[in-house]
Amino acid sequence: DIQNESESKLFEYFCNYVITSKYFLGRFNPMDITTQEDDASLDGIAIIIDGELIISVDDAMTAFDTYKTSLPVDIIITQAKSGESFSKDDISNFNLGLQDFFSLEPKLPNGIYNGQAIEIIKVIVANVKKIKNKM
Repeated sequence: DIQNESESKLFEYFCNYVITSKYFLGRFNPMDITTQEDDASLDGIAIIIDGELIISVDDAMTAFDTYKTSLPVDIIITQAKSGESFSKDDISNFNLGLQDFFSLEPKLPNGIYNGQAIEIIKVIVANVKKIKNKM
C-alpha cells in the first residue's frame, strides 16, 4: 500500500512516474517500475518497446513476436535523492550499479524486480536485429 511508504520511497515513485511519462503516454502504476528491495543503487527501471511499457519477459517476447523491424527501445534507469544534498559516493554507486546491471550477470545484490528487468534486457539483446539503430 503506497500510503504506508516512506517519504523517500514516495519521491522515487514520483520521479519514476514523471520521467517515464515523457517516454510512455499510457497509464501505468509507478510501483511497477520502481525497485523495492536490494536494488544495486537503481531506484527505477522502465523498459519501453515499440511504445509499450514492458513489465514482464512475456511482454517483451510479445513485443518482438512481430514482422516489424526497427522497433524503438527505450531503457530508463533512475536514481532519486530527496535530501538537500548528495555525495559523489551516490553517483559512484549509481555508476557501479549500472555497470553491474548491464553486465547481465550482476554480482551486486539485486531484488526481484531488477532480476526481471535483466531477463527482459536479455530478450532485447536476443532480438537486437529487430531494434531501431541496433543499440
